[in-house]
Amino acid sequence: MARTPQPDQRPALREDHIKKADHLQRMLISTPLTDDERAAVDDGQAALDGLLSRLSEVPTPAGASPRD
Repeated sequence: MARTPQPDQRPALREDHIKKADHLQRMLISTPLTDDERAAVDDGQAALDGLLSRLSEVPTPAGASPRD
């Protein structure tokens, strides 16, 4: 049984993450937060940035990594 090739979803997911990060930054500017609340948000952003960095090195099904 032949499999239909699926398009690589990573570029779309990366753009979605970037849009969400931008939205989060706009919310942070407009919403006053305590130091503890801000630290929780910053940790989440750092985790997202780290994930995007690691995924940029993972080869796609076509063989190239997103940075290639």
